Amino acid sequence: MKDLMRLYGVGDHGGGPTRTDIKTALAAQKQDIGPKIRFGKAVDWFDEVAKSGVTFPVQNDELYLEYHRGCQTSQSNEKKNNRKGEIAIMNTEKIATFAWLNGAKYPGAAIEDVWHIVLFNQFHDILPGSSIGPVYADAEKDYEKAFAASDKIRSEAAGALGLSN
Repeated sequence: MKDLMRLYGVGDHGGGPTRTDIKTALAAQKQDIGPKIRFGKAVDWFDEVAKSGVTFPVQNDELYLEYHRGCQTSQSNEKKNNRKGEIAIMNTEKIATFAWLNGAKYPGAAIEDVWHIVLFNQFHDILPGSSIGPVYADAEKDYEKAFAASDKIRSEAAGALGLSN
């Protein structure tokens, strides 16, 4: 296999190539030296790989890399809020389930909304502390909303069980 697929574009979130990327590639196509450049689709490259008979190792089990022990951060409050949010919503789910078993309506959509807030803030640039300052100000507000919503759901579930929260 002598062809190499090179992905390019803005960011790592599926953004497309910039005008500069395209101009650079077009200029490189005109060069008589170096690799030959052509635009294409990833699926076409994978089809070529399949036809070439080249084989690659296959991972059939856990993708955990033993050298990645934990997720350190420069934003300790973010880590604290993340764990606090996980615990709060899990406890909320538990008491809401007990209330549901006793005839109350299960607040699935509200619980899912809280999970979305907590999980969004686990995004790969937020939790490890590699994002920019305003992101952490927004995350702080998000967690306040998640804690308040979780407290409200938990209080309503406790009330349905005749308990005080």
